[in-house]
Amino acid sequence: MVQRVMMRALTAIVAAFLVLAQGAGAATVALEDKDVEVGIPTAVSLGMSLINGPGDTVAGAQVDVVFDSDVMTLVGITAGAAATSAGKSVSYSELEPGVIRLMVMGMNINTIGDGDLARLSFVLGCRMPSGDYTIDLDGLVLSNPVGMAVASVADPSVLSVTALPLPAVQALWLAGLVLMVVAARSVARARCGTCLSNDS
Repeated sequence: MVQRVMMRALTAIVAAFLVLAQGAGAATVALEDKDVEVGIPTAVSLGMSLINGPGDTVAGAQVDVVFDSDVMTLVGITAGAAATSAGKSVSYSELEPGVIRLMVMGMNINTIGDGDLARLSFVLGCRMPSGDYTIDLDGLVLSNPVGMAVASVADPSVLSVTALPLPAVQALWLAGLVLMVVAARSVARARCGTCLSNDS
């Protein structure tokens, strides 16, 4: 009985060690965290980075970006510096509301170094409540130049949102209106100056 318990404990320790060892040597794709204040529709740009494990040769990537589409909208994805340096481009498509499949690939076997794979642009709704919102990276697949899978770990993003109180929101709207009025007057004055110069 004691031997059986000890064997089970030893098996569990070995299994845990193997999992940790695999994670330690794996490439990591991470989406950055950010603190955001929301009161009007707010644009947020998040970098998706690659950190290669020892000896890794990553040539392509695929991942599903999962987010709450009720409070945020993905408006675009562009290739990051690490991807473009390797001659890669990004493509993406909506699988369903709040789930976007992103692929980083190129017609070459160049490997991608550490750095930004892609940059994701979101717009957060003006009525987004305060709280932490996770943007998950599901089904991550990294491949090497010959198409073999590379061990990988996905690190999701957490947006820490602070909803501004109504007076602060009104102040933001007022500041925006003031800037628009000032800009309009500057344009009008410039046009009047041009007209006077032409008349003289």
